[in-house]
Amino acid sequence: MGLAASQTRFLAITARKAGCEFESMRIAQEKLSVTRDMQRATEKYNNSMSATKLVWTMGGTGTNGIKTDLTYDVLTTPSALNDFTPILITSQTGKVVVSPAMARALEMAGISREGGTTPKEGGLMSDGVTLLPGTRNKFLTGLAATGVLSPMVLDKILKSKAKTYSNVGIGSKPLDKTSAFTLNINNLLTYTEQVLKSKTTKKTSEGTALTSTQQTAVDALADKLKFTLTATAGDWKDHYVSVNGSKSNTANVTLKDLIGKKVEMQNGDAAAFVNQLHELFSLIFTEDTQENATQALSYAKQMTQSMVPAAGQPVNLTNLTKSFLTYYAQAMGGYNSGYGINRNDFNKSNLVTDDLHYQYIIKNAYNQDLYSTEEALMHADFYNAMYNNICLSGWTTIDGADVKDKSYLTHALKNGQLFLSSMHGDGNYYQGEYTRNGFVKEVTDEDAVARAEAEFNKAKLKLNYKEELLDVNLKNVDMEISSLTAEYDSVKGLIGKNVEKAFSMFQ
Repeated sequence: MGLAASQTRFLAITARKAGCEFESMRIAQEKLSVTRDMQRATEKYNNSMSATKLVWTMGGTGTNGIKTDLTYDVLTTPSALNDFTPILITSQTGKVVVSPAMARALEMAGISREGGTTPKEGGLMSDGVTLLPGTRNKFLTGLAATGVLSPMVLDKILKSKAKTYSNVGIGSKPLDKTSAFTLNINNLLTYTEQVLKSKTTKKTSEGTALTSTQQTAVDALADKLKFTLTATAGDWKDHYVSVNGSKSNTANVTLKDLIGKKVEMQNGDAAAFVNQLHELFSLIFTEDTQENATQALSYAKQMTQSMVPAAGQPVNLTNLTKSFLTYYAQAMGGYNSGYGINRNDFNKSNLVTDDLHYQYIIKNAYNQDLYSTEEALMHADFYNAMYNNICLSGWTTIDGADVKDKSYLTHALKNGQLFLSSMHGDGNYYQGEYTRNGFVKEVTDEDAVARAEAEFNKAKLKLNYKEELLDVNLKNVDMEISSLTAEYDSVKGLIGKNVEKAFSMFQ
């Protein structure tokens, strides 16, 4: 190789080697960046492991002490969760903190933000429709207009012949909420058997004759309580209905049979059976103003239908019935009730039907009108307590925030920006920190921890892959540098010999 050619090659190798060394430095810096990113991800994950949230643990009628995330609606919407008694969110000055919709209702009623107003019911004109002056009724009307209160409940409250206004929450105690129709599983089964009997005898268990309205309600419910189970025609080995081991082609059972006995079926219409369960419990549990029960029943139907095996396989109808009620209780409890179905091993399920303390809120076939009245009174009692305290203490909203935002509410309560005000034994409301309420608990936010763990694993996988790729690239660059170094030394030696040879020619 000539001197000129060698020098050209030498310069090219030098430039390439310098480029590789720069690339090696860049990769090393990027690896350091990956390490820093991993440290930040680990730190964020460790911090998230201590994340907590606030949950509501009050055991209201039918709730069996369930836990659900603390929200504005849980505290300020009448339900079994709060036993139809409001828990008020209050500011440091004692004013009741309300949502934007509630604020509009209060403005429509002309209730002062500053408080000091005397609660006043108002009433109805003789026509039974026109409202007399009174901010309480205007408040209820405003709640209906802003979507907070069902218009149907409002109508029942205003037209109820019973007294629906009291000084509850400011010295008077609330109604006895046990006046609602609530039954545990044993009493519920006894009740349904009485309904079946009353369809024939036309009398209640006390011997009171049923009115025509009652008889219609009893008949409608009794018809749904009868389950006629039929297996399709075929060999007895694979086509049967079994009640406590006694097999036949068809069988008539009741809800009490389904819960208390072992009812099985093979090659029958199990999906239709679940539909009948839904129809039955909709007739027993739901009412036109309790949407959450309707939604819970739909959820129970969907989940139980998904348990129905393929055609031709045996199905335990008793387990399906218990599962339906368990899914219903689970949904009514905000999915954090502790009840649940283990599909891999049903015996390890936490069934609501095994809990004798769980209370089912039902319609009463013997007195539908009474139930409507009780429902109206419970809602009225709830909003009376809220209205009375707002009139006396005043109300406010949060600038730049919405108290219905669960994250904001949790943060504000934890940091002492907001407080909870609840009713005490003397019938009055008192303000205190959420830790003193007794029904609010701070627990590990398992959802947040799970999300943090998923995010960390995703980031870790991504960073590990990036680090492995950088290691491969660095190894390739190091190999190229090694090769270029050898070539660099070789060409450098060749140039030295060429220079020495050129000088010797002129000596």
